[in-house]
Order: sequence, then C-alpha cells, then structure tokens
Amino acid sequence: MLTAVNAEVAWQYSKIYSHANTAGTLTPLKFQKADGSPNAAWFAWRDAAWTNPQFDHRHRNFKRNKKLVRRAFPKHSKVAAWYWDGRVITDPIQARREIYAAVYVRAVQKLPAFKRLCDVLKAGDLVIYDIDGYDYVSLGMSPGDTIQTLEHSWGHGLLLTLMLQGIDPTKLDRTGDSTKAVPVKPAPIATIPPANRITFTKAALPYGWLGNMAGGFPIEYGGKTYGSSESLFQCLRFPDSPETQEAIRSRKSPLFAKKVAMRRKDQLKMPIRDAADLARMRFCLVLKLKGNRQLIAELLGTHPKVIVEDCTARPHDMEIDGSLSDSPFWGDVVDGNTITGDNALGQLWMELREELRTKGNAAATSPSGDEVVVERDAPLGKAAFAPPLVVADAPLTASEKKVLDGLETKIREGQKKVEDGFVEMVGAMWTI
Repeated sequence: MLTAVNAEVAWQYSKIYSHANTAGTLTPLKFQKADGSPNAAWFAWRDAAWTNPQFDHRHRNFKRNKKLVRRAFPKHSKVAAWYWDGRVITDPIQARREIYAAVYVRAVQKLPAFKRLCDVLKAGDLVIYDIDGYDYVSLGMSPGDTIQTLEHSWGHGLLLTLMLQGIDPTKLDRTGDSTKAVPVKPAPIATIPPANRITFTKAALPYGWLGNMAGGFPIEYGGKTYGSSESLFQCLRFPDSPETQEAIRSRKSPLFAKKVAMRRKDQLKMPIRDAADLARMRFCLVLKLKGNRQLIAELLGTHPKVIVEDCTARPHDMEIDGSLSDSPFWGDVVDGNTITGDNALGQLWMELREELRTKGNAAATSPSGDEVVVERDAPLGKAAFAPPLVVADAPLTASEKKVLDGLETKIREGQKKVEDGFVEMVGAMWTI
C-alpha cells in the first residue's frame, strides 16, 4: 500500500487532470485511458508526488516546493476526475467528502492538538484563521451548503471548524444536513431606487450602527451591561437559562454572542421570528437609543429615506436554531431598484424614527411588562460622532515629521512580520 507524505499531497495528487493551464491556454494531458480511468503515466506521476521527501514539511526544501504541494498544475487547469481506493470519482462533492474530508478527519481527530482546541472552545471563544476560510454562518449557509458550494474553497480551517462543532464532514452530502428549513412563503418585493433608501451591512461601513453587530453601543438592563443590542436580544430568547444568558452577555463581540446562542439552541424554548420576537427586538433598539443618545440625531437624519438591512450576501438568513428561510426576515436582498425580504429590522427602526419625529418619544415593553421610553429632546451628552482630524489643518514641524516617519517605518516592519508569520501559520496548518 502506498502512503502519501501528508494529507494535502494525498488530496492534490488524487486528481486526474485532463488539461493543464499553460500561460492561459489549456493543454491536453494524457493521463486517462479511453474509459476515463487513470493510465500508467498518471500512476507514475501520482506515486512520484506521494513519495517525494521534499513534499514533507520537515524537509529542508519544503518551502520552495510548497506551491507544488498545494497545486500540481497552475490555477484554472482542468480536473476530469479523482482516483481513490481503486475507484474513479467524477463528482467533486463526492470527492470532497470521500477523499479530502476522510483523510483530514482521520489524521486530525487523533491528535492531542485537536483535543486541546476542543477544550479551548468549551472554555470560551475560538477564532480559526485560514487563507481559504470564510464565515459560512454570516453568509446564511448551513454546514451542508459548504460542501456543495464549489465557488468557495473547502479548506482545512473550515473542516476543523465543523469538527469542533461536532459535525462530521464525511457525512455531509448533496441534501445538506439536519438543518431545519423555515416554511417557504412568498417574499415581499418592493421597488425602491437607491436614492430613496439607506442600506446598512457591516458595522464598520456607513450606517453600520443600525445593525445589531455594531459594538461600542453598550446597553444597561436589569443592573447589567450588555456590549451590544445583539447580545441583549439573544439573552432575551433564553429567559429560563441564566447560565446561557451570562455566557452570551460575557462575550465582547456581538458575533461571538450570537454564536454562543447558536451552540445553546437546544435550550431555546420559545418560537422565534414571531410577534413576541419583534417586540423583544424593538425593546433592544429603544434601550440602545436610550443609552447612546447620540444615535437619536443620526436616526432622525435618515428621514425620509427607507432603512434597509442589506442581506444580499446571506439571503437564507440562518437563525440561531439552524433554521433557514427562502428570503431574509430581518433584512432584504438588494438588486438594483428591487429589494426582496421582510426587512423586519429596518421596519422597526423606521417605526421608532417616526415616533421620535412626530411624538417626541418612542416606547417599548420589557419582557417583564415594564414600559421603557426614550425621549427625543433629552440632553445628548457626549457625542460619539466627532469630526475626523484633518492633518492638513496642522502642518507638521521637522521633529514631528521625523517621529511620524519613524512610526511609519515601524508599521511597515510590523506588517512584514505579520505577513511572514501568517505564511508560517498556514504552513503549520497544512502540516496538521
């Protein structure tokens, strides 16, 4: 039996290429018999790679051969099939599951390092960085979607993430997984030109403060401080589990707070995305305005435009219980002048804006039945939106410029160290 020097070589050199990309031109390769099975030339090519000592990370020439370890032929070369255990596999999804996932899971799950990562995750948050990785949850994808989505890489970091969540990548198939689906209903569709709407997505982008993932806007409730409206909202969904509430509240990142809620979905005892859920969200938004009054002027300044949470990148809008919808509930898919979805979060913001604008206040009811009111004209306090500093307004002296030049040099040096360290980290992950 032939054994590859590592998992990456086993995967890359199980591929049967039909064409190689040569300076933008696909050149035919003679690796297959008439029936599509690999010929003697392919076996010689595979065996030479599998047993190449320079493809082993411990070899002194490994770094110079790393590109060949990652990819046997240049990018955009054409793969006709895979060969594994005496079988020719033509389905890329089947190949991912039966070769790539099987080899990786078998190699990793027995390592002490994997056990340590499991312990770290049980104790708190864990972030995995991978050059081929992406946050499938924020894109509204289920684990089963990841194996089917061929335009995304299915890298080691993603497989490791699935394994740490107790999901076996070798069991994923075309039908996805056990993720529940929300019953399909016709999605509301509206025509709103870009000039007549305000969209928000990521917290760092314009109007990002409208999103629940925006940090820096703490909320006081029940004698405790919540780092974001997302944190409080998820806590309100677990009224009978103080331990889960504290686990969510203690996370500094809104995204991690939501992920804790997803990991505790077995303790979720109430329906979500119903009228009561909308009331909980409104309550969180009112408290957000009440505790961060500088946002009131920002919200009123959006009038009369339509406020839309842009969920185009995650159209299935996966909830903490794993349910998926055919169109976004909290936001909309934006396509030119057309928006599709319920845009529930945007609607709540517009309701509060209209009440503040016309009545001078907006109210919400707490889960315990108490009314909370935010006033439009109460003292604003410290502004959170200070004008940016324009360096051109204050010419630098010679000594200040020297200090600035020195700092910029340190930044470039630090950036180089970070880049070099990232390369080393990815190499270590390939080794695993």
